[in-house]
Amino acid sequence: MGPYTILEEIIEKNKQSEGAFRFDNASIVVFPTIYAGRYFIVGNKGEYYSEEHNNLEYSIYSCIASGEVELMPVGEFYQFENAEEMAGWLSKKGPWKSLAAIKQANREGGRYFFSADTMQFFNSQIHEEIYGGRFIITSEQDRDRPRGYAVRSVDDDGKNINKLEDWYGSFHMGTYATIKEMVKKIKETQKQIDIDLSGYTHSEIYAGRYFIAGTDINSENGTGNFLIYSCSDKGKVERMPVGKFYHLQYAEEMAKWISEPGPWKYISQIIRANMEAGYYFFSEKTIKAFHSKIYEEVYGGRFIITSEKNGSNPRGYAVRSVSDDGTNINKLEEWYDSIDQARRVARLITKEIE
Repeated sequence: MGPYTILEEIIEKNKQSEGAFRFDNASIVVFPTIYAGRYFIVGNKGEYYSEEHNNLEYSIYSCIASGEVELMPVGEFYQFENAEEMAGWLSKKGPWKSLAAIKQANREGGRYFFSADTMQFFNSQIHEEIYGGRFIITSEQDRDRPRGYAVRSVDDDGKNINKLEDWYGSFHMGTYATIKEMVKKIKETQKQIDIDLSGYTHSEIYAGRYFIAGTDINSENGTGNFLIYSCSDKGKVERMPVGKFYHLQYAEEMAKWISEPGPWKYISQIIRANMEAGYYFFSEKTIKAFHSKIYEEVYGGRFIITSEKNGSNPRGYAVRSVSDDGTNINKLEEWYDSIDQARRVARLITKEIE
């Protein structure tokens, strides 16, 4: 159990810790019930919110003893009762002690989650551990894509087994030691790709899979048009949506950032570091001037999502990188039309280091 009995205690403790969670944010509704002394539910007024329909998107947050507020990675809910059910599940141990018992209940309930046909179709693996008597881990692999790992909830009768939120990619190095080795694999497996490998290709491989390629190179000052690519174990080349770089050193820095976890765990840590260093990205004046929203999730210890609104233009969403000291917070590439698009890009960039 956590230490809190009422929401006001969480709000006060968060203020004392200089926490960044804005309980007075007009775009959210914070519900007063506290679960297990630490969890509470927040309703977000999303793009399609209207007071008439009160169509909030619900998320669950946790407040630890120090006052830091953290978004729980259990998904967004469009019905309050579903968010309330999940908060209850986080608050007490579920009924399941073994994977065998879950499989049996699912099968006897007329469901096919663990059937041989389902397992073969999705190339699934079921991991044996049960967490909190309620949660399991599965993994699936779609053709030549990396295997994705999911945390799933199991209801009390074993019939419904649902993915909580993200697909996770457990970090593993790629297979390539040199550019020459990688280019050979690409040419063996791909008849046509979107990059001219006969041009400039930087010699270093990052995390065994990422590389930098450029055009219009000025070898004297290291400038040009540099992009970062990923090469899968099967030779499939994919451009990483992290922007175009005009100096090789910046492309190298970004390649390293998407190859290993960054130092940041909470958005509140980033905000505090930025402000203490004398920067104003998160100041009230900046937030007000750009009509900004700062989202709680931190991806790969390095990347965050913000949104801004300019006049009558639609709200734009951006994935941003955060430097090790929290002073430089830069938009990676483009503005996205929705928070879901931005989240997909953030997950794509960090799928190997989450």
